[in-house]
Amino acid sequence: MIEPAKEIDLDCLHLDVRNPRFGLLKAQDEGEALAILIDAANIKELWASIAARGFERFEPLIAIADEETPGHYIVIEGNRRLAACKTLSDPDSLGARRIKLPVLREEVRRQISTLPVVVVANREEAEAYIGFKHVNGPQTWDSLAKARFGVHMLENVDDHRPLRERMLELTQKLGDSRGMLLRVFVAFKIYEQAILEGIVESISINNQKLEFSHLYTMLNNPPSREFIGLPITALSEESVVDNPVPMTHLDNLRDLFGWLFGPTSVIKRQGSDRPRLQKVMASREGIEALRSSNDLDYAFATAGLARDDWTEQTHRCAAIAKNIDADALEVLEGMDEEEVSQTRATLARAKLYLDSVLAKMGPGSG
Repeated sequence: MIEPAKEIDLDCLHLDVRNPRFGLLKAQDEGEALAILIDAANIKELWASIAARGFERFEPLIAIADEETPGHYIVIEGNRRLAACKTLSDPDSLGARRIKLPVLREEVRRQISTLPVVVVANREEAEAYIGFKHVNGPQTWDSLAKARFGVHMLENVDDHRPLRERMLELTQKLGDSRGMLLRVFVAFKIYEQAILEGIVESISINNQKLEFSHLYTMLNNPPSREFIGLPITALSEESVVDNPVPMTHLDNLRDLFGWLFGPTSVIKRQGSDRPRLQKVMASREGIEALRSSNDLDYAFATAGLARDDWTEQTHRCAAIAKNIDADALEVLEGMDEEEVSQTRATLARAKLYLDSVLAKMGPGSG
């Protein structure tokens, strides 16, 4: 049972260095956490809002007792608002940063000397609330923060239920399928490993602009899993482990991270390039071509995939044309003259393209 909010002195409230909002930028202390929020969480708009209208008290912070300091609390929900209030109240906390803070009216300064806080017994007690609000509610986190939150819940050492049962609960709380969550969680573990092994730093990956979805989408593809040493069989709860990529495949992991996230990433068009990269990674010739050129188009063609893709499109074209022909009489009955004219023009253009292809194929190909 969550208790009603109470007012707590600002000086007794502390930032949470384990806050998933930080992604993998794990702060070592509160000062570092504050610096991360200032740099990454865009609290400038909060400074202006609080200075102009005061602190909106309808939504309290969520905190747990600080076990090391009686009477003090660690805020696990609302760190961005807490950071804004702390810096407005004490501009010296900005350190050497040359940031001009708005001037506070004395009324507002007194108002933020205490903040409304709901104190809970532990982190787990607040997880259902946090999960709704930030994972599928109105104030969403990015996918990397969601992944960290979900993995923390799955690995909760105080929860002695079977992993499959915990995962089922997570699918209900987070609103995603089991398969989707498994890919996200394993991808998170892989990303942690890439940081630990220095891959992220060596490739100069920008954590703040990371397209984390690239990684967990790749894990849906068995050849992509095999490329980094994961089993080609379906992922399971037991796949969510520390350092899932074998040491023998770290070079492949480095290649994959470069192709997905590096300064010369081959992913330019998300809808088409990720599937093409998956196909290339299923081909030894394609992988070698991509390694030597970092050119996805060249690797795709070298592996013969451009030819296969083109041939597949011709089969789809024929199937679509067959369906259009089968439905023509029924659909045409309900179309007016202008719609029929537009459709005729569209089909005429399509015929021109197909005639051009047949011509390029030479005599006897029709």
